Order: sequence, then C-alpha cells, then structure tokens
Amino acid sequence: MPINLYANDTSGNVSKQWNKHISYYFTLAGLAPKLSNMQYNCHFLSTSNQAGVLELGEAIVEDLNALGTTGFVAHDVALDTEVLIMSVILCFQGDSPMHAKVTNTTLPNTSGTGQQWETIISQTANLWELGKNGVKSHFDDQTKLVGVRDNINRRFVEIMQQKDNASQQDEIRKMEEEDLAQLFNPFLGLLGFDGCLDTPVEILHVFLLGIVKYLTRDFIKGLKVKQLARIVASWDAINVDSLNITSIQAQYLVKHVSLLVGKDFKIVLQTAPFVLYQFMTDAQRALWISLGQLATYIFETHILHMKQYLADLRKHIDIFMWNLINTTAQWVNKPKFHMLMHLPESIEQFGPPTTFATEKFESFNSILRNASVHSNRHRPGRDLALSFLNFHALRLVVSNARLFNHHTRLEFYASNKVTDIFRTNPIIQKSMGYNHLLVEPQNAFPAIIHSSLTEADKQEIPAYFNQYPNARVTQICQLRLSEKDVVKRRYFVLVNELDGISHEYLIPKLILQCDIDCSRWPEM
Repeated sequence: MPINLYANDTSGNVSKQWNKHISYYFTLAGLAPKLSNMQYNCHFLSTSNQAGVLELGEAIVEDLNALGTTGFVAHDVALDTEVLIMSVILCFQGDSPMHAKVTNTTLPNTSGTGQQWETIISQTANLWELGKNGVKSHFDDQTKLVGVRDNINRRFVEIMQQKDNASQQDEIRKMEEEDLAQLFNPFLGLLGFDGCLDTPVEILHVFLLGIVKYLTRDFIKGLKVKQLARIVASWDAINVDSLNITSIQAQYLVKHVSLLVGKDFKIVLQTAPFVLYQFMTDAQRALWISLGQLATYIFETHILHMKQYLADLRKHIDIFMWNLINTTAQWVNKPKFHMLMHLPESIEQFGPPTTFATEKFESFNSILRNASVHSNRHRPGRDLALSFLNFHALRLVVSNARLFNHHTRLEFYASNKVTDIFRTNPIIQKSMGYNHLLVEPQNAFPAIIHSSLTEADKQEIPAYFNQYPNARVTQICQLRLSEKDVVKRRYFVLVNELDGISHEYLIPKLILQCDIDCSRWPEM
C-alpha cells in the first residue's frame, strides 16, 4: 500500500507575520485523484517550528522502513478480517528547496551535474571523511564540485573543524562508532527510495509559480500606464462563464503580479489571447502561443496513449524553449526551465502531472494553520500533533472504523447512532473534508441546477426531438456535469466525436440520455 509523502514549510499564523512550521503529510497513492484530493484522505504526520525537515524525517524514515519490511496488522472493513499492511514511498512531493534538502543536492539556484542516487550516497560519505579531519576550504570546494550537500552532516563537519570544541567532537566520534547513519540525512537510508527518480517535477511551483510567473511578471512590468489600463479593461470585459470562476480581479492581477498564486496564473494563461496578445511583439506572441499549447498537455488529466503523449509533450517543450531563447536570454540561468525538461520522465513514471500535484497538500496547510492559531503556543509541535491525533480519532470513530482497545485487548466500533451523525449529515462531512458526491458520482451527475429561465432565454422545442415522441422534453437553465463543471446556454464546450459522428445536437444527447433534454445549444 504505497504512499505519497509530502513536506513543506508553512506559516502558523493567519496574519502576514511569518511563523515557519515544517510539516509532513501523506496520502495513499492507490486512491483515485478525486478521492486523494479530499482533505479527508490527507493525513498529518509531524510538524515543528524548531526542527528542520531532515530532523523530523528521522522518525518517519524509521517507521517507514519498519512498514516496508515487517508491516503491521490491521482490520479490513471490506473483507471483515485482519490483514497485513506493508507500505513504501511511491514518491516524495514538495517544492524545489525541499527536494534539494531531502536528496542532498545543491540549492535550486545553483548549477550542478546530473546525479544518480547511489552516487550521491557515496559522495556524501566521502565528503564526511574529507571534512572531519580536513581543511574547511577543501571541504567546501569539493562540495561545490560534486554538487552534494547534506545539511545534517554539514553541521557535524563544522563542529569537527572547530579547534576549541573537544567535548562535542568526542560525542560525534562516539556516534560514528555506534551508528554512522545518525550523522547523515535519514532519507539516505530509506528503503526502496531513490531520491533522483522518486521526487517528481511539481507543476504548481515549477510551471505556474515558476515559468508562467516569470513571463507574466516580465511582460506586465514592461507595459506603459495607458497599456496597463487597457489590460485592466480587457480583463474586466472577459466573459468568465466557461471558466467556472465568479469574476476576474483585473486591478489586483496587474497591481500585485508578483504576489499571485497558482489559480491566478491559470486565469492569465486562459485569457492571455484576448487580453495580453494585443500588446505583444511577434516573438512574444509566438512564445505565449507555445506556452499555452504546452499548458494543455501539462494539465492533461487522462492519458490514453502514453507513448504518443510523451512524444507530443517533448515536442511542445522544445518548441517553447526555442521561442524562449529566441526572445531573450535572461532566463537561461533559471533552474525551473531546466526542470521542465525532466517533466516527461516524471509523467512516464507516475502518470498525469495532476496526480502528483501538491495543491491538495497546500490546501491542507490551512487546517494546520487553524490548529496553530487555537493552540496554547507553548509547545507547538506537540500541541499540533495532539490536535491532529484527536481529529484523526474522531474521524475514525464516526467513519465506522474497527478500533482496538489496548486495555481490554478487544476490538470495538461505534454504533449506528454515532456513525449516522457523519453518514447522513453533509455539513459534518464537509467539516471533515469529505465530499460524498465525489464518492458516488453516478447518482449525482449530471444534475439539474434549478433556476428560473428568463423570457429572453426561453425557446421552442427544436424539431430534432420530434423523433422521440414518448420523451418529455423540457428546457432547463443550467446543468452541473461534475463538482466543478457547470454548463448552460452560450457556454463553450469541447466534446470528442464518437466514431466520427458529429451532429448539431450531439452535446445534449451525450449529457442526458433520459427524459430531460437541453434546449438548442450554440453551434460550435
């Protein structure tokens, strides 16, 4: 039962004052994306505002190695029997600085040669041998040369090179004799983990908050005041119906372009042809066209033919990079453009980029932040861990989990009156991050959104439907296709043709094959 492990730093404050917490979460890798994206299926592991990601990771690695070798016994509700659970890490998710710390590679803003995981492990050991008895400058030079940096071991090297710290040096030598692994990054000893292959390129930070952010900020800041006013007016005039967003905050997008988040840059990508292209040169327009085409491949959620998809993706990456270099050379040292070249390798190993995106974990940070605000602030790591332990225990009880009483040595589970509080109450489910509509979509979508039709929108029943004399044909205003997708008149919809069959009324036929049909849709 593999897991997706995630680590990141987040603020423990709701205000802008930064209160750094390093946190670990995980999800079950076998869950469908619609389920793993629910906060209900995201699990807290550890947090601290004092310890770093590697210090916190030591206990996690120890437990994961035990899970991967001996496992543990648990009760399977579906099988109604005890089963042996074993687990390994499918991938470690995080932003670039977090990946750099976990994999002992240099920081993202520095250059380095390509590495293999076994090579990194051996070079880390060699650096320790060089540093503990050598000269600091030699150690630093070799670190830069091989591009390997162990933040745990580096601190021990600094102590060993101090001239007036004999007591701590003796303790380190004792640790080296008893357990050498204590002196290094614990993830070097994580069984089944390859730091070079199991840390996929993450599209939120690399693409949206990296490449798209760089290009958007550079273009917006190069415009004149009158042009910015036209940009704002163009964004205000955009029809956002088909984008499934309420509105575009045009003034905010222009004024705070350096502070935008991922969803803002998605809006920029979708609206760029109608808003930004008017002020671009031919070279800039070619660059942004290739960027938009590349984005459609990056945000693909279903890949039917992996080989063809990867070939097309690599082609569009090459086209984008050519246009980028042809436009300006200012981005050649930005590492995220290089990381983009490795995205196809991550997709080939883990599937569509959206399956290993970190948005679900980023949203889970709000729960940790809320728990931090309501803690006593005396021992944040311990207090937050206890809070999440209580959350998890409550979730297990109301979800009808089979639990074990360590005092009586007996299994137990809650009665129906307790579990019904969760099972029959969508408000309680939502408070725990659970969405029953995603679990049972066959009974939920497509669904009619009951709203009144205006007189201008009312139409006669098209003659096409006369061939269904026994059907009750009515006109509706809106239709919900999924949790996030709504369609109504004047919306643009992209539909794949079935067996080459195309028809003016193909869309409503595909959406509802029942007694209720939509009115005539716009021709496309």
